[in-house]
Amino acid sequence: MKLLNTKKKKILAASFVVAVIWAGVEFWAKQQIEQCLENALIWDYDENRCRDDCLKWGEGFGCIKLTAEETATIKECRFKTDCITNDMIRTICLRNGKAYNEGNRNCRYDFKPELCYKLSGTWTYPELCDE
Repeated sequence: MKLLNTKKKKILAASFVVAVIWAGVEFWAKQQIEQCLENALIWDYDENRCRDDCLKWGEGFGCIKLTAEETATIKECRFKTDCITNDMIRTICLRNGKAYNEGNRNCRYDFKPELCYKLSGTWTYPELCDE
């Protein structure tokens, strides 16, 4: 009976240690994400890392990649509101295979090829729509 109690205590202690480690890892991960976002960078939830080479990241479309030149330009003015021009957004959007709305000057980040030439409004479609 005493051996059984010792075994239970060891299992309980091991479970407690695992729970504490898991909570610590979760806390650390949240801190990393918050620090990344506070620095006006992009957190990539697929790769679990902070990135400066994405314009935007979303669960449905991943990283909207920037060139090295775009990354440098945006890094210089990351906290300014008028730094990224509409032409830059348009170029980045189309290069990443997304549709760009000329009317409201927004990128359709969740754009899929099956939507080619089917959106209402004035859209510029990526080259993949012409293939």
